[in-house]
Amino acid sequence: MAAPVGLPRILLFCLTGALLSSLSTQGATDPLASVLSHEERGELAAALTELRASADVLKANKEHEAALVALLHTFDVVEASLAKQQNAEAQAALEALLPRLDPLRDAVLLRSAHKKLVDLRAEVSRKAEADLKEADRLVSQGRHAEAIAINKDIAESNAQEIPVALKRQARQAMARAEAAKSQAEAVGIWGKIWKSVSEGFVTLAGWSVFLLTGFLLLWSAGAWRKRRPPREETVIILEDLTAQAPEREVMSRGLGREVLLRFGSLGKADERAADIDTLADIDGSSQVNLRVEADPLLDIESVIQDGTPVQFGPFSLSPRQLFALIRTYLRRPWRSRLSGSLVQQGEQVLLLVERSIEAGGVTRVDRWEARANGKDARTVVVQRMATRIAFELAKTRLTSDWRSFEAYWEAMVHIAQAEREQNRESLLEEACRDLQRALRHDPANWIARFHLGAIQRKLGLNESAAKHFEFLERMASDGAKGTGPMAEFLQTHPEFRFTLRYNRAVALSKVSAWKPHHEAVRLLDALVTDVTIPPESGQFPLAEVPRTRLEMLARSARAAALTFELDKSSTANLTKDHERRRQFQNKVLSRIAEERTWIKDLSLATAQLDWKAYSLSYAVTLNAYGRACHLLGREGAVEALREALTMSPDFADSYITLAENYMRRKPLDWSKQVEDLLKRALEINPSNQKAHYLMGKLYADPAVANYPLAKEHLGKAELFPWSYIVLAQILAKEDGNLSEALRKVRRSIALDPEPDYRFELFIRYTLQLLAVKKQPNTDLLAEAKQVAQRLVKKGKKMSKRFLQDLNELKRRTSAVGQPSNQPTAPQETGQGESAAEEIPPPLPPAPGAPPATI
Repeated sequence: MAAPVGLPRILLFCLTGALLSSLSTQGATDPLASVLSHEERGELAAALTELRASADVLKANKEHEAALVALLHTFDVVEASLAKQQNAEAQAALEALLPRLDPLRDAVLLRSAHKKLVDLRAEVSRKAEADLKEADRLVSQGRHAEAIAINKDIAESNAQEIPVALKRQARQAMARAEAAKSQAEAVGIWGKIWKSVSEGFVTLAGWSVFLLTGFLLLWSAGAWRKRRPPREETVIILEDLTAQAPEREVMSRGLGREVLLRFGSLGKADERAADIDTLADIDGSSQVNLRVEADPLLDIESVIQDGTPVQFGPFSLSPRQLFALIRTYLRRPWRSRLSGSLVQQGEQVLLLVERSIEAGGVTRVDRWEARANGKDARTVVVQRMATRIAFELAKTRLTSDWRSFEAYWEAMVHIAQAEREQNRESLLEEACRDLQRALRHDPANWIARFHLGAIQRKLGLNESAAKHFEFLERMASDGAKGTGPMAEFLQTHPEFRFTLRYNRAVALSKVSAWKPHHEAVRLLDALVTDVTIPPESGQFPLAEVPRTRLEMLARSARAAALTFELDKSSTANLTKDHERRRQFQNKVLSRIAEERTWIKDLSLATAQLDWKAYSLSYAVTLNAYGRACHLLGREGAVEALREALTMSPDFADSYITLAENYMRRKPLDWSKQVEDLLKRALEINPSNQKAHYLMGKLYADPAVANYPLAKEHLGKAELFPWSYIVLAQILAKEDGNLSEALRKVRRSIALDPEPDYRFELFIRYTLQLLAVKKQPNTDLLAEAKQVAQRLVKKGKKMSKRFLQDLNELKRRTSAVGQPSNQPTAPQETGQGESAAEEIPPPLPPAPGAPPATI
């Protein structure tokens, strides 16, 4: 065949171009040649690295780089498929790559891919030959069905790599295997019967021996188990039916462990009878309080065992499960058994538990349940059931009624939350309701009564709190004789009676009246005297540590209580003997200074000194001394208060008294200093009403004049009568709302019915409001007249003048005609507010106030 005419010419041009190219690059190394060298040796990764090392070469051979990357990726896919024995997928990947490789540019790559493909096809053929040999071996072992299956797969395979001759050999081998199978199964009827009988006899004999041996072992174990006395512990078997079947075993074990963990946390008792209460009172008082450190459940066994059964199928037993089953059977029986299930009905989670107790051949069964809704329903029911189990299993309890104990424990949860969260007042009120419910179920639940008194004291209900502590002292007197509900507790904690007396005195000292104040000081004097009696006398067998702590706390509480006398004497009637009042104030200040000196002179090297009680007691006495100096206008107030903060940096009352001192003296930049001090106090105790009152008073000052913030803080000081007065002044002067201002003053008088400037303000606002209204209200006039008469009895200034103005207004009203008790149409004032609003009706008097008060 002749070559084409133009072919020699093309070859000549190509030869000339190659020669010129070699001449132009003579003496230089071609970087691509190194790449191709790596590819020829099969070092594809090194070739790719070499190619990417030169930017110019990479730019000129971009398509070659893409082909090289595709080949590397395909080889990775092939290796992964071969690892999974997926030869067909590996071949398909290579066959898909071949059309993408250029025969000239990627000649070496094409050769590598083609070689890999040939190897794969050869591997398929080799595997088929190996399978044929394996099938022959299976036939020799009598496993004809498996050999037939292998031969059939090879004979019917569509793979082109398997030669036709190999497929023919597979069909022949399959025929031989089928013939051998038929010959092996061609046994007579008697042979089949004999074979079946012999196999059945051997099986029956083996099972008989196995069952007989197992029966003898179980009988022996059962007889030995019955002779052993039952265990005093309790086995708990709980099943979590809320979980899916595959996870039920694990979830059931987790449920049992969760109940046990919560149950164990209820049985930890403290050796001390009382400790410092770190939860500050809402009214902002500075006295240190004591709380009970006794656990309501005593002598709880800590060896309660979780007997959650191992779940397994009826015919599948692992060695571990069999061992656990045998160990459970051989274990000594329990006298008490708890079994239950956790189920979910819609959004409600229910935990049912049944307790069975064997005693004298009789089994007693008790059933309990716990329900809850919401996202934390499971946690709630587990906690409630753990509490119930702990209550029922405890040998000694401080209350015999479960409902009383449950309400008490719910109150403890709310108290614990109040120590961490901001809405502590609402949580304390909820705890108060829980404790009252506990006492309804069991009035002898003394620990619930103690906490109720403590919570009421924190909420400012000091009279009620003092009554609770007084009643507890009566119960403790019976307990000292070995009778009463708290007799057993007092045997191990005799100092608890002093704790009750101390808390009662603190509650009474917070009542703003002379009679409870004198009673509080008397109790504290007696407490200091009793705890200083030597232990050798046997009258009060207290250890050294409780004695020192109680004396420190009692002295500090007495110093804080004495500031009440200075507070009252500083606002006393100015017509009295000034010299007697000055002598009285100096005497009180000297007593407070003595308490400060006594605690300051305590030896800090005392063994087992209660540093917490010492630092707080010293801070309280320093604060009392600083406040006394502040009330009397003496030097040393700021120094004492700063030292109190050194002893207790989180002592909010010292920040508050410092703020009061700066508000009175008004040094340079006083408003900023006062605001910083009060903010720090509110950071420590966000519910401190005294701090809110002073903050509102600061913002209401004309130097600051931030009335919206003043209203906000004054609204949070509901227990302070003077907060309503400051708020009333804002309403009257800034808002022009005399009617609402009058309501606030009336509320202040209802909280504190002692005649003072607030009474005068009530009369002034009444006169202003009735002057604006053309038809005054006779009921309001009569009420204002009663207030004026009380001021006259107290000898207050301006009281007679107010009474004359009211009588004159009443006379003019009578001269005009019949008065109307209905409000007239409101008249607009210049400030845009309705000053002639409906006059508010009187509020009921405060508890204990005379009927004549507002």
